[in-house]
Amino acid sequence: MFTEERHNRIIDIINERKSITVIELAKIFNISEVTIRRDLKYLELNNLLSRTHGGAIKNIKSTFEPFFEETLALHKEEKQRIAKFAVTLLEDNESIILGSSSTNIYFSQYMPEKLNLKIFTNDPTIVSNLRKTNPGIIVHGSGGILKKEANIYIGTRVLEFFNSIITDKAFIPISALNREKFMTMASSEEAEYTKSMINSGRKIIALSDSSKFNSSLLFKIGHIKLLDILITDNKIDPALLKELRTLGVVVYTV
Repeated sequence: MFTEERHNRIIDIINERKSITVIELAKIFNISEVTIRRDLKYLELNNLLSRTHGGAIKNIKSTFEPFFEETLALHKEEKQRIAKFAVTLLEDNESIILGSSSTNIYFSQYMPEKLNLKIFTNDPTIVSNLRKTNPGIIVHGSGGILKKEANIYIGTRVLEFFNSIITDKAFIPISALNREKFMTMASSEEAEYTKSMINSGRKIIALSDSSKFNSSLLFKIGHIKLLDILITDNKIDPALLKELRTLGVVVYTV
């Protein structure tokens, strides 16, 4: 079993049992306790569990999803600057995906008046905001089951919606970017939707304030190298900025 597979399995076991000892994990995987302790240290550094004396317990932060209103208010100024810059990348007669996120909600509020666009989204607030824009903007909403606390449509209909299209640009959210530069989310559903957005856009653009970097959530979307462009704020760590650009991602800081 590869290390990454073992890490994922450890997380699954702890999420199921709530807690487990090093001795138990060593027996399950038939490896040394030293290796297990190294695994637990790594997973704790990525906020995926909490170590205890002799074992580990579930870390509620790894699956925590704040309420919609909370996320909209967090780092509001940074998100608004990011959104205002992002709309400058739009071109007339494009088709775009706007994934459900607080930054993309601000994005939908700053839509240029004269552009003709086809916009696809699974966010009811974005749909409502775009209703007030010019007639040249045609809005396609995924529909589905409304997850009220997150204010997002979920269900198989959403996945089918994104899998059925190819757009010019996909503006996707990032909930967390871990030390290995994998984009992650707290919700398995939203992670799957974001993967389908990535597969359905010719150019992939992520909007994310820098507070989400060097942290990790439970469900992996993919490596940062999947992005063409990242738009973030000017508080990003310079070393991280350099590393992302070295990986081939065009990064704009605002």
